[in-house]
Amino acid sequence: MMLSNCHEAKYEKVNHTMKDGSKEEFKCLVAIEFYNKILGGVDLTDQMTTVYKLDRKSCKWWKKVFFCLLISGVVNSWIAYCELKYRKTPLHDFTVPLAEALMTSGKLNAQYQRRRGTGRPFKTSRSSLNNGVTICQ
Repeated sequence: MMLSNCHEAKYEKVNHTMKDGSKEEFKCLVAIEFYNKILGGVDLTDQMTTVYKLDRKSCKWWKKVFFCLLISGVVNSWIAYCELKYRKTPLHDFTVPLAEALMTSGKLNAQYQRRRGTGRPFKTSRSSLNNGVTICQ
């Protein structure tokens, strides 16, 4: 997934070297061509987000997108923090206090509601309790 606000959704022709050494021309988005040309295909954000990547088949697609964007935002803020502080803090040491601060602010703003019952438990018949099992003596 790639998001860009500085490139248009236009295609450019790009030469790609095949395994046999021949070159073929492909259409490629301008943002992807810029990414591969300037950044060499891999940058620090991609390297660090793969550490916390969420690859589960049971996870819904929108949760994967949400956590991908969340982790990218955390890593980008960590990179900016390290550049401003002129010291390298491990990503884990940056992420844990951030998560704890978000959880405590969420707990302070949360409103707890207690469920009210009807006052009576559900009525069950004796025939459904024994499930067809008879005791012989």
